[in-house]
Amino acid sequence: MSSPPPALLDAMRSLLTHGEFSDMEIHCGGTTFKTHRAVVCMQSHFFHSALSDGFKETVSQAVSLPEDDPETIKRVLHFLYLQDYDELEDTVPSGQATEDISKPKCDNHTQIKAAADMTIQVYIAADKFGILPLKTLAADKFSEWAASNWQSPVFAEVVADVMTLIPPHDTGLRDIVARTIAENTYQLMRQDEILRLLERFGGLGMSVLATLASRGMVKLANEMELGVLSSMAEKLTNSPECWLCQTKFNVLMKSGEYEMGTFRCLHCKEQQ
Repeated sequence: MSSPPPALLDAMRSLLTHGEFSDMEIHCGGTTFKTHRAVVCMQSHFFHSALSDGFKETVSQAVSLPEDDPETIKRVLHFLYLQDYDELEDTVPSGQATEDISKPKCDNHTQIKAAADMTIQVYIAADKFGILPLKTLAADKFSEWAASNWQSPVFAEVVADVMTLIPPHDTGLRDIVARTIAENTYQLMRQDEILRLLERFGGLGMSVLATLASRGMVKLANEMELGVLSSMAEKLTNSPECWLCQTKFNVLMKSGEYEMGTFRCLHCKEQQ
């Protein structure tokens, strides 16, 4: 999707920041967002219905969201006006909220987790408010997050959040989690936290297996055995001695390496 012209973005940013010509208010967590029906209601089924179906909001031109998080709503509005949002950047419109200067700085793991948390919350909000393009964008951002942070100590926590907060019928983020685990099975399956999650959420384990099978990564035992043995035989034929110590091969097999087609020199233990 092409980006809106810079001049249009500047105008929309000014409307979002200053609330000029506002004809609609959103109340959330002690914050009042001055917004515009032509922008908000035309992109959201939720707000369109609230202000046009004869509810009290139709008269007051104000929508109250007592159960929602203001930080999430800020990013929803940021998208409606600018077609994008930042997971961590402060998007508070001036004059609508105050900054807590005493808030401590976050460490790297905390920031990584916070970025995932915000994207999950935006995804949930986009579904609630009927903003499909925002839901798609949030899923894309989560996919990028997972690809970059699957080795992070907080990855298992985020997986648990997705499986807990996203309903089973909504497979968007759940499929991303399953795909990420499948793509990095060898490393992630060594982590007790991931194994416990697969046991706790049976549907996740099934999705991981389905992904592995669809990519041809799960084979019958005899097929895998033949493939591994053929590959190892070819290696031994082409390399009759250790590349490091030049000792004639006596092969050492370590636990777990047979399935990976790995062997080592018995003399120096170097992987070949």
